[in-house]
This record gives sequence, C-alpha cells and structure tokens, in this order.
Amino acid sequence: MSCKPFLFWRSEMSCSFSELWDEERFFTDYGPGPFIRSLKEWLSNTFQGGGKRDPQRLQVEADRVGIASELLQISEFDFFRLAYSQWFGRDIPVPRLEHIFAEYVFEDIVPYWVRHLSRRVLKRSDQGVLDPLEFHVIPPKGSRRLRIEGYIYSIIILIITTVYCIGAVYFTPY
Repeated sequence: MSCKPFLFWRSEMSCSFSELWDEERFFTDYGPGPFIRSLKEWLSNTFQGGGKRDPQRLQVEADRVGIASELLQISEFDFFRLAYSQWFGRDIPVPRLEHIFAEYVFEDIVPYWVRHLSRRVLKRSDQGVLDPLEFHVIPPKGSRRLRIEGYIYSIIILIITTVYCIGAVYFTPY
C-alpha cells in the first residue's frame, strides 16, 4: 500500500480514508492509538513519578512515610487515612484504602497525597515546630493502669536479672 503514515489530527492525508480503513493497522499504527498510548504514558509518568520505578527512590519515599507516622505517633495505615482526608477533604472508604496500603506495603508505591503529608511532617520536624494537633492528631496517652503494669513488669525483670547474676557469681566453679 502506498499510504504514508500521518498523524490523525492532520487534515492532509496521502491516501483515502477507505484505504486506511481496510488496513488493520490503522488504529494501532496511524490512528488515535499512538496518541492515546502516548497520552497514557505521559499521564502515568507525570502522576506516578517518572514512569520507571527506581527502587531506591521508592524505598526512600516509603522510609519517609514510616518516619513521619512515627513522629505523629500513629500507624502507617492511619497516616494514609489522615493524608487522604487532608488532601481530598473527605474520608476514604476502607476497602479502597486497604488496596492502596497493600501496594505501599508490598511494592513500596507511595501515593502523591501521602508523599505530600510525609514531607510536610518531616519539614515541620526539621524546623523543630512539629505539633501533632496541627495535623489533627491527638497523641495517645498511657492510662494509669498501663503505667502501673509497666512498673510491675520492670520490677519483675529487675528481680529475675539480679537473681541470675547472683547465681552466676556464687555458683561458678572458678
């Protein structure tokens, strides 16, 4: 066939439309297919951070999320929920959040709205003015019962360690 390739948005065509229509490759080689593929590629590169997933960059972003959630003293799952609600202004449905969080856990894919919040938290921490209340997070307080149990366990461990050391000193054969 003597048709020359053309872009679908041009009006000049080197052959008739019927010739192109008969050719099966029209939608894959000459029609809107290449444009749509390039548009999808551009969108994925723009919103996924460059198309090619750099494992080192992904790991750095995942580490930032972990550090930021620790600074706010919340779980990473709750950090994702907080980031979504701050970015979009509404709560995310739990099944959708679970899907996104699973991608984060297994593939280190961090959504843009989570990256944004983690950078904000780390920036505020570096400035020394991080306040969890600014991000609508109430830091957990230990209850009186938990503190008492903690003291009791600490004393028990201290007694066991002391008995072990005394036994090691007195019952060693040398």
